[in-house]
Amino acid sequence: MLNFEKHREQALIHMLEDLETRDAVLGYEQIKGLLYAIACSPEPIRPSEWFELIWLDDEPPFEDIDEGKSFFNLLVELSRHISDAAQKALHRPGVNRFGELSPAALVAWCEGFLIGHHYLDNLWTIALDDLDDDELFEQVEAAVHWAHVVADGDVIDPTDEVLDDRLLTTQLQFEEWLRSYQSVRERWYLRGYRWDVNHYFEEMQPVAADALCPCGSGRPFRNCCLH
Repeated sequence: MLNFEKHREQALIHMLEDLETRDAVLGYEQIKGLLYAIACSPEPIRPSEWFELIWLDDEPPFEDIDEGKSFFNLLVELSRHISDAAQKALHRPGVNRFGELSPAALVAWCEGFLIGHHYLDNLWTIALDDLDDDELFEQVEAAVHWAHVVADGDVIDPTDEVLDDRLLTTQLQFEEWLRSYQSVRERWYLRGYRWDVNHYFEEMQPVAADALCPCGSGRPFRNCCLH
């Protein structure tokens, strides 16, 4: 689903603008950043889980159920579009609805991205620990750090019309870091690593030296974990 149709995008933006008059809700570019982080989650996150992150106060103030369903469906469509684009390395942070790289859109995108990433902090810690790849860890950390720098307004003025050449170069580097960020899901979850409370509980139980290690390596415990 690489195409999020323009009329659907306009409908979502219109609903967000209307909702902003009634409640504190993330803006469109912030939602795109949030949904990118969700799409890159080491494990799949259901829409019913991330939907609550859209609201900055309490529950959404929909006037009727049909309005709420329409809004939810549009968000799910957008999330699928962003997920498809992320998997194909086609998603570009900070590109606004007119197809232009915008400082304001980039700042908002990074704000949403950080909301999504920090929502999944524990899962990222488990995945990166399991993968045990120092270079990958550094690239993920670089992506998150740069998002913080941008969101804090330290390097980009959202009132500017375009990024200067220096920031454009850094933006390309940011996109490279994000490709590494996105790769964690395939490397960890899709290859069999899953957060399983039973598995982690078993790892804490006493194991005989000649028994198979509970980490799943297939090696005797004495030749594997903690040795």
